[in-house]
Amino acid sequence: MRSKTWLWVAMLTGTVSLLATWGPWEVLVPYVVRNDLGGSAADLGFVFGAGGRGVADRGARLRPARAIATAGGDRASTSSGPSGCSMTAGFGLVSSVWQAMAVAFVSESCITALVVIWFTLLQRLVPGHLLGRVSSLDWLISIGGVPLSFAVVGPLAAAFGVDATLIGAGLIGAAVTIGFMLFPGARDPERDGSLDPSAARGISAAPG
Repeated sequence: MRSKTWLWVAMLTGTVSLLATWGPWEVLVPYVVRNDLGGSAADLGFVFGAGGRGVADRGARLRPARAIATAGGDRASTSSGPSGCSMTAGFGLVSSVWQAMAVAFVSESCITALVVIWFTLLQRLVPGHLLGRVSSLDWLISIGGVPLSFAVVGPLAAAFGVDATLIGAGLIGAAVTIGFMLFPGARDPERDGSLDPSAARGISAAPG
């Protein structure tokens, strides 16, 4: 972990971005649908269902071999994290249920791409005898701020307003993720040849 900058920086980035966005997403989105948009429980189901559709759609299209190639060469893929986080801000701007559904679809689609790429990178680049320990640290570190996110979102929304909290959360999450990509060494796997699909262990380099 200490010797691989991309690993520990990515995990710390996950901590901050999830701290910023997870609580607002889970706590404030239902509030927005009910109180700002005048929606029902069914409408909230449609919003969450649209997010689920985004997961299914992107997850079906992005396979491990493609994930390696994408992470290694397609700059558009690096926008998945910032785009997914920034969509939290979208819930502070929507004025109808269908708009909230669109925001959820895009957000969950982007986050799914990020998750598929991340776990593919772990499987590809972390030695097998260390993978369990690295994965454990990943979960421990990345979601370490989530309880705090749930604890502070209520007081922040009361102090600054629901919409402002959602917008601020999305902007912070996106900014932190972009900052990760600019940190020296954070994108070394893209540049040192270790993501060459032809060198992937046990993963076909054939097109998706």
